[in-house]
Amino acid sequence: MPPALRRFFLLWCCLFGLSGPGMAAAAPSAVPSATAAAAPEAPVSGLIKLDNFGYRPRDPKCAILSVASEGPVELRRESDRSLALAVPAAAVEELGEDRAQPPLRSGGAWRVDFSGLTQTGRYYLALPGLVIRSYGFSISDSVYDSAALAVAKSYFYQRCGGAKDRRFGGDWSDPEPCHLEDHVCQPLCGAGKDYGAMDYGELDLAGGWHDAGDYEKKIGVSTDCGQNAYADGGQTLWYLLTAYETAPAFFRDHGLKLPESGNQAPDLLNQAKWELDWYLKMQRPDGHVLAKVVVKDLGGFASPPSKDRNPRWYGPPTHEAEAIFVAALAHAARVYAQVPQFRDYARTLRTKAQVTWSLWVLRAPDSESRLWAAAELFRLDPGIEGARQAVERWGAWDRGVVLRLDSVVNFGIYAYLDSPVADPGVAEAMRGDLGRLVDQIFAADDAYGSGMPSQYYSWNSNWHKADCGQLLLWADRLGATGSHGNEECRRHALGFLHYLHGLNPLNMTYLTHASALGAQHGSWRIYNMWFGNQRDPLSSASFIGKPSGEPDPLYPYFAGTDNFGVSDGGASDFGPPPGFVPPGPTYQYAQLRGRSVPPLGPQGKGLPLAEAYRDWNWVDPGGTRSQPWIVNEAGIYDQASYLALAASFVGGAKGP
Repeated sequence: MPPALRRFFLLWCCLFGLSGPGMAAAAPSAVPSATAAAAPEAPVSGLIKLDNFGYRPRDPKCAILSVASEGPVELRRESDRSLALAVPAAAVEELGEDRAQPPLRSGGAWRVDFSGLTQTGRYYLALPGLVIRSYGFSISDSVYDSAALAVAKSYFYQRCGGAKDRRFGGDWSDPEPCHLEDHVCQPLCGAGKDYGAMDYGELDLAGGWHDAGDYEKKIGVSTDCGQNAYADGGQTLWYLLTAYETAPAFFRDHGLKLPESGNQAPDLLNQAKWELDWYLKMQRPDGHVLAKVVVKDLGGFASPPSKDRNPRWYGPPTHEAEAIFVAALAHAARVYAQVPQFRDYARTLRTKAQVTWSLWVLRAPDSESRLWAAAELFRLDPGIEGARQAVERWGAWDRGVVLRLDSVVNFGIYAYLDSPVADPGVAEAMRGDLGRLVDQIFAADDAYGSGMPSQYYSWNSNWHKADCGQLLLWADRLGATGSHGNEECRRHALGFLHYLHGLNPLNMTYLTHASALGAQHGSWRIYNMWFGNQRDPLSSASFIGKPSGEPDPLYPYFAGTDNFGVSDGGASDFGPPPGFVPPGPTYQYAQLRGRSVPPLGPQGKGLPLAEAYRDWNWVDPGGTRSQPWIVNEAGIYDQASYLALAASFVGGAKGP
């Protein structure tokens, strides 16, 4: 067995055990209409952009070229380089320059449609006139399965309060429990802006997930105690639960090799329960819900997490944390009730959600999170006090507003429209609002088939890309497709998944260690206090950079040194674990001191929006000039949004 294939096999066993599906497919028989002798070997070029995982057999397939093809475009088998399909030069569509303001990409673009290639196998796209080729890719009904499972597994590494044993974590293990300080959390301050003076004394708040590259834990945004905490707003649990609802058979059939595996429950729900259990701890006996567990000094983190000895503090309750708590628990209660092993747990979730709703959220000021909470309760049980009225009288449905892509109001709309007892008039207005958002997404489409309004190329643009795909799929399901058809929405949703897999201006596969999952050109240098801490010798040597035996012909993606004297080259022992999703390109990279070359262009000008990314994690002393976390600090929400979208396209999935 070749070294690269052997490493792939060992990584698969480490991540999922032996029950996961294999990626290799048998070489297809020759396509009668397109056979030819084997081609000479050509170098991989970044001028060819496609989905680096590949395509399902019956889906549309295209690649984008950043250079005009001289002659036909060829699709060749990796096994023997024989020709499988030829696309005549006349069929290659020239798309021209990007005229958007600000531009999304630089240079021209040419689209190659090779949807006629449907046989399973491994291929690459070649431009024989230029003697270049693409990375290899697969055609298979299960082509996205390994990526989805790796992202689902990534939450094991984000667990706080427990050991990450080598039996389950492999090369990315931490044998000791982390953050034992959470068992004796002290209040960060004695009062909050929403409820005034409130002090619960010392609390045991162990558990939950580290929110991102740091080790803090949060429920929504909180500015209490003079400390801003920008964080997951409950979306992560919604995405994971939605992924399970989208493809329950897939997640029942594939284990993630967790300590809980074998309890006769789906491992994705085992993963979500780790966070839900922590949510329950954050609820106090009076029904209030604390907003965060944080540190006062973000500069003191260590690798691995068990070495971090920072004192830990909890923030006071907030209206937003309580609304998010209700929404997440109501959604989870509905999902977990469908699994026999979790029915008692589902009843607990429902009871706890109703307590906080009736005591605090029902009477709280109106907000987007409160609307979402009410809709989830209504979907769970239309008879719960005040839930229907809080949704139907929210006030937006009869104003013809255009919703925001990044709002949890959309989650509330999905839940309400999914109820069999929704009010027809309100439902019609909601569908109109969703349809206008669908039209907005289509109006911003680009050469890569995954455009979105430029304001969403903010921090976490990959999150927004996945949300675009999710919204299109829900619009298809709920009859809210605006001026577009159902099939059109489904196909466009798949375009956003292709974007995250490499069909983008940088040909970046926006997942870590993608070569272990069946793709290449993934991220090797995320900003993370465990797996990307340049100041920690263990992290630097073990996880930052590509292991020498991993295939990736174009690595490093930025060669030489930049304006900080930093290079993206260098190897590590293991690389980061597979399945983390970096936040992606953003116009904020230059604005927020993430200034480097690239993505800072000539004369200090920023590059086009979709190119403002770099696979690096160097921070100058003090962090005053360089802040790479703006583009590559993977958050639990980035992974989860990807998973919710990918779940519609894994083996056997039918959509939301």
